[in-house]
Amino acid sequence: MHDTALKTMRDALRRWLFDQSPLVVELTSERGAALTITIGPRTDVISSVRKPAMIVEYRGIALEFKTSTVIDETCVRIAVEGLEAVLTGPN
Repeated sequence: MHDTALKTMRDALRRWLFDQSPLVVELTSERGAALTITIGPRTDVISSVRKPAMIVEYRGIALEFKTSTVIDETCVRIAVEGLEAVLTGPN
């Protein structure tokens, strides 16, 4: 995965921490494959604005999957910290 996609995800998660508005981030969209992460309340998952569902979808030529979980601010903060660590490299 390219640093650009990781930076996009980190920035989207930072924005979510500020305004908690729904977001959709396409991490890769290469020929025949797509990886998308969606965060926000959904009617098909027990969730809310404060505890949104995170949906991870992958669609490829021979494989397709979708999974969901409910997250909160703590989960998002940990993800942002992890992305920062990956993007800045070893200290």
